Amino acid sequence: MHRLGRIYANKGEVEQAIALYNQSLEIEERIGNVQGKAATLHRLGRIYANKGEVDEAIALFNQSLEIKESIGDVQGKRRRCTNWEVSTPTKGKWMKRSHFSISLWK
Repeated sequence: MHRLGRIYANKGEVEQAIALYNQSLEIEERIGNVQGKAATLHRLGRIYANKGEVDEAIALFNQSLEIKESIGDVQGKRRRCTNWEVSTPTKGKWMKRSHFSISLWK
């Protein structure tokens, strides 16, 4: 489902992509795949960011980051933060995310 969601997102069929990512989330939760869940939440965040729904995107990015932090995946957390900065440089929230990403390495 995750890869299908990505294909639809790349085609510009955003609502179909969101539906597929949500199905992927349900499956990831059911089977206990926390890394897959984090990746899917992140992809959903990127879609919502591209739609201009920044608050929803931030909520999804934060969920993904919390999972990465809970499993001790600092590299994954850094990548998520970096992608987050690229995805949503709007609403004056850029500096907060940049600072968060940088603080991971202190």
